[in-house]
Amino acid sequence: MSATQLRRRPSRGVPATLVALIVLAVSVLATTAAVTRLASSDWPSWATGPARAVAQQSWGATPVIAAAVVGVVLGVVLLLAALVPGRRSGVPVDLSVTNAEVSEVVITQRGVARLAAAAADEVDGVESVDVSVSTRLVRVEVVTASRSDVESVRSAVQASVEDRLDVLGSGPVCEVRTRVRSRES
Repeated sequence: MSATQLRRRPSRGVPATLVALIVLAVSVLATTAAVTRLASSDWPSWATGPARAVAQQSWGATPVIAAAVVGVVLGVVLLLAALVPGRRSGVPVDLSVTNAEVSEVVITQRGVARLAAAAADEVDGVESVDVSVSTRLVRVEVVTASRSDVESVRSAVQASVEDRLDVLGSGPVCEVRTRVRSRES
């Protein structure tokens, strides 16, 4: 199994949509101008006016420099969006798969939260469970009706969740913090 953490690449939907819309708009305008030129043997005025204004600018003009800076910043942002890996999306599971040359089994953070919630829910005295998972921490919040056994419920939930998550690998997936509140009677 590889020593590197599994990282997913986020969909990058917003940058991809923006680039696609800009390319589509430029393509529609260029096609419309070309068809108009072929049909009437003259470029449309909406295309020649801006083209003339751009042609009259010098390289050192403020609008040209501003457009260049905006283009460079936008290009760097889109390049970083494509190259920088996203946040960790799964926890590696120490499981060997037969009939596989190279395999890596992972469980999502949502799956870890569900496993932790199921383990906590099985403990006697637990009425409700709320679990949140980050890359390094599993937070388990439990509500119990018992006021006197809060510490014993907390230790039982802590042990149950840690035992359940230890099954995923050779050691703890991440730190488990448990908090127990007693329900007001």
